[in-house]
Amino acid sequence: MIYLFHALVGVLVSFVMAMPVGPVNLAIVQGTIDRGRDFGYRIAAGSALAELFYCLLAVGLVNFLFASAAQQENTFLALQVASVPLLLTLGIANLIKRTEPKPPSSLGHKGGYFIGLSLNMANPALLLLWTAITSFLKSRNIIVDDPENPVYFPSLMIYSIGVAVGTFGIQALIAYLSSRRATALNSYRRQLLTRIIGLAYLGFAAYQVYDLYFNYEWADFIRIFGRV
Repeated sequence: MIYLFHALVGVLVSFVMAMPVGPVNLAIVQGTIDRGRDFGYRIAAGSALAELFYCLLAVGLVNFLFASAAQQENTFLALQVASVPLLLTLGIANLIKRTEPKPPSSLGHKGGYFIGLSLNMANPALLLLWTAITSFLKSRNIIVDDPENPVYFPSLMIYSIGVAVGTFGIQALIAYLSSRRATALNSYRRQLLTRIIGLAYLGFAAYQVYDLYFNYEWADFIRIFGRV
């Protein structure tokens, strides 16, 4: 029963946290409208996998993957820097792309998993988010907080899986609703939506640059990328 409870907590919390508009949700909306519902589902699945990874790190696996706090910080800084050209590429591609109706047979579905996975993996802030949420839930005794408890480790693993399931659930719902609205979009509206999404991607990229500029020193970038 305790495992089921932890799974439900993970599902409910992630269901709420995945609702705000972000790069992944924008990709799902656009991918669904351009390539169909299944493509949107694939983006959601890739996103959920990345969410599972960061949640597992938050519940304690971070100590097994990184030898030191400095190595962890360097890795996450590199991921955050990598997200800037990724978002810029998506933004520019959407601004210059012309949306033209295509027959269903010409719409490929490959790449959806990678889009969702890469967008979320390039967002190390998810680790901070799930660390804060998990700490709060532990402090309120909502999830197991005693490492000596025999159900501690499996409960947190199931909680993390619940987070991934909840993330996929809300984003799959976004894909479903987008597919319902796709038929109502004429060529002009599709083009306008594509431009708006492109500008939103550029906005996210600008915010990432702003965040990097005010939270890191040049020495941090030289220390990491000077070795390449």
